[in-house]
Amino acid sequence: MRVVLSLLGLILFLLPQQARAMPSRVVTLSPLLSEWVGELLGCESALKVIAGVSEYSDFPACLAGKPSVGPYHRVSIEKIVSLRPDLVLASDEYNRDAIGRLRGLGIRVEVLPKERFHTMPTWIEKLGALLGADQEARRQSAIWSGQLKEFSVRQKRHRTVFIEVQHDPLMTVGGGNFLDEAFGAVGLLNVFRDHQEGYPRVSREAVLKADPEEIHILDLRGREREFEDSRKSWARFPELKAVRAGRILRLRGEDFARCTPRLLRALKGLG
Repeated sequence: MRVVLSLLGLILFLLPQQARAMPSRVVTLSPLLSEWVGELLGCESALKVIAGVSEYSDFPACLAGKPSVGPYHRVSIEKIVSLRPDLVLASDEYNRDAIGRLRGLGIRVEVLPKERFHTMPTWIEKLGALLGADQEARRQSAIWSGQLKEFSVRQKRHRTVFIEVQHDPLMTVGGGNFLDEAFGAVGLLNVFRDHQEGYPRVSREAVLKADPEEIHILDLRGREREFEDSRKSWARFPELKAVRAGRILRLRGEDFARCTPRLLRALKGLG
């Protein structure tokens, strides 16, 4: 009898915790989180569940009309509170200041770790559990794991690359960035992978010294002229392997901005 009562008590304790896994008003504090909620729930459900998003949560397009709580690195606490969320999804990389303040107000905040390309399957399943979307999360996790295996099997040789994120001042991708891991997965070795900063500034002299076999320019704003200006700037250095080989490439920045299924699809064309 005592065992039965103990089990009953345990069940009653767990029921509220389980119910909390099905939030009805979610606020996301980074574009990455907004996009993944859209992926796991689908647009129709995401529109019902998401009460607010951080600035630049522009994908999927159905989220465009959702109230903004400000840029992810300085969200408005007042705006978040006004949306009456029962769950706030935050990143431990971008939202550290906001997390403590929101929890101090009694708001449930769940924190996702910094995204890493090779450990995204675990990240996806954690988010799915918070949203009550375990089945879809397992499906997406399996897709990601399968793609990682496919990349490793088909990888034939390594090529060195310089990834240009911004031309003036010159900015690239460092070793502490998911893009460094993503490019490496398809055999493209980032020449600045020893920099632990996510997006370090570098000099043109440093690029010339590294002498990459390819230069990949992320077109974050979709402007052909800006890409051409960058390409011509590098073309002035014929001693670069990338210039001699004609390997100055334009990449759609929006496909590489976040560690999401869009990135997986874009990587297939790089290896």
